[in-house]
Amino acid sequence: YAKNTVRVGDPLSNISHAANADQVCRLYYMLYMGKIISPERSNQMLEILKDPLIEHKFVKALHQFAPEALLFRKSGTWKHWHADSVMVRGKRWRNYILVAFVEHKHGEEILQKIVPTVETIIRPSP
Repeated sequence: YAKNTVRVGDPLSNISHAANADQVCRLYYMLYMGKIISPERSNQMLEILKDPLIEHKFVKALHQFAPEALLFRKSGTWKHWHADSVMVRGKRWRNYILVAFVEHKHGEEILQKIVPTVETIIRPSP
């Protein structure tokens, strides 16, 4: 969906992105398990999603909390809608999938604030 190309919506509702959070989580899980088309194609998709170059939303916060973690990420923004999704692969306990959609003019900052909360909740007790 580049700005200089013709937009083609989905055939059912003419929307650009029809996946909900559960479906996005399932996609990451199936990619990790090698279940999207084939293990080879799943790995190819993971390579495309690996090491995001844009440091904003979840990635900006994750680089502070887990700079050594491997990130697989897809995000998007449309008007006041902000979406981010990431599969985090780190040492020991830091292996999780995080997906959020926010409708707010400060959505990018809101998404950054989710990461510290999630990290606190899922971190095992010492």
